[in-house]
Amino acid sequence: MHQPALDLPLRAVSASFEGRYKITPAFYAAARLDHLGFSDVVGTQVTAPWDAPVTRVEVGGGYSILRNLQAKASVQRDVRDGGRRCGGAPSSAPAQLVFWF
Repeated sequence: MHQPALDLPLRAVSASFEGRYKITPAFYAAARLDHLGFSDVVGTQVTAPWDAPVTRVEVGGGYSILRNLQAKASVQRDVRDGGRRCGGAPSSAPAQLVFWF
């Protein structure tokens, strides 16, 4: 069966905002907000979303143990307006110990 071509191209739009604030020379707090939205697929009988939009919120902080050793932790929450989730939980709490030389 022949599939007709789409009249309009599919589009995705994303936005990201983030900030970091030094509380003391050793401590900082950070936050991030991301959103990914999709256009609709317009058919001859039905208009349907191309994919479900997703929003991510993350807050965290860090501590400089030494000049070249830093501990970081954050909490992240993903919200998706429908559809299947592809792996992973909607929330996570990662931590890192970063060393550089």
